[in-house]
Amino acid sequence: MYKKFYLALLILSFIILPAPVLASASQLSSLSGSSQAGLAQQAGNKVIISFNELNYSETNLISPYDSASYFFNTPVNWHLVDGAELQLDFDVILSGTDSGDIGTNSGSLGSTMTVIFNNQLIGTVQLDTTGSQSLRFKIPLSALANPRQDGRNVLQVYLNAQISCTKDIRTLVVIKTTSTFEIPFELAAPNLDLSRLPAPFYLRNSLLPDSTILVVPDDPEAQELQAALNVMAGFGSLIGREVNMYLTAVGQLTEQDFAS
Repeated sequence: MYKKFYLALLILSFIILPAPVLASASQLSSLSGSSQAGLAQQAGNKVIISFNELNYSETNLISPYDSASYFFNTPVNWHLVDGAELQLDFDVILSGTDSGDIGTNSGSLGSTMTVIFNNQLIGTVQLDTTGSQSLRFKIPLSALANPRQDGRNVLQVYLNAQISCTKDIRTLVVIKTTSTFEIPFELAAPNLDLSRLPAPFYLRNSLLPDSTILVVPDDPEAQELQAALNVMAGFGSLIGREVNMYLTAVGQLTEQDFAS
């Protein structure tokens, strides 16, 4: 009786902890390694994910100079391979008293868009027409192998519309959320480098949601539960937002859990 009361008190203390930890076994089942493998099979060993699915909204690039950055991280058990591509969907809109002449007289809008991935140039576009457009850029393997120090990849898009400095022309480029990354990969043993905590248990801007399982004995002692809850609360405080982390017993582990 006393032991049950003490365990209930521990669980209650976890619930009211200020650290934002999300503990959900049902959510984790959809984020497992088996689910990732299913996604890979459907897409031919590659993931295709839109800016919208990465929680980015439409971005306006406004003349004369403007830029936008998009970050993403890949799961720790992915080894990226050659063949990655970016599809950039965007609208080009001109306004101003001189905007009616520039396209018809020169065949160009006097603006360029430069696309850089992990500090490597992957394309420069001469904007020559208004309206909706879609372009594809190959992302070389050398760029994929050179992420930032925090492990994230970054796409940067720069608008150069300096013609707005000499003419009454306002150039607006709207990068759409239908833009996509196409990333081929192979499953591999994860790099468990703890020098970048909270990675690899939590990755900022991850292509797929992160999840972590904390395992306790089938009949845990109060101290063992307390230790597990302290770990969960510690990660919540370290990350500062909701985390897909949940508690399970050894006997409840499945092959799907081990695959993830």
